[in-house]
Amino acid sequence: MAYFYSAKTNGFYPDDLKSDYEKSETGWPADAIKVSDDLYNEMFAGQTAGKVISPGTDGLPILTEPVIDYELKKQSLLQGVTTKTQAWQTQLMLGIITDSDKTLLRTWMKYYQQVQAVDISKAPDITWPEQPAV
Repeated sequence: MAYFYSAKTNGFYPDDLKSDYEKSETGWPADAIKVSDDLYNEMFAGQTAGKVISPGTDGLPILTEPVIDYELKKQSLLQGVTTKTQAWQTQLMLGIITDSDKTLLRTWMKYYQQVQAVDISKAPDITWPEQPAV
């Protein structure tokens, strides 16, 4: 079976279903280009390995790195710390926190500071601090 690739839809189409596509609402893509079995297999192996299939400038598929919203990741990590430490902070303000929980709070707040200090403008060359194991 041969496969065709459409950059416009960023999709692969098996030639044995061409007549079905032509009869459908979406139709067969006008920009469909036949791709070799090797390229087809390479694209899906790359996708399995975490890459993203994207249209290349020549209309053929290429593998790219996934786009990560680093600001969103940073805010998510900070929110996770806030959620985890909220009860400890309340206990600290009320003077009822245990010594072990105070130590955990300190550990998590140091992690919070490290995450805050991450400069996302250096993406993708970011080293995220390691989350406390506790």
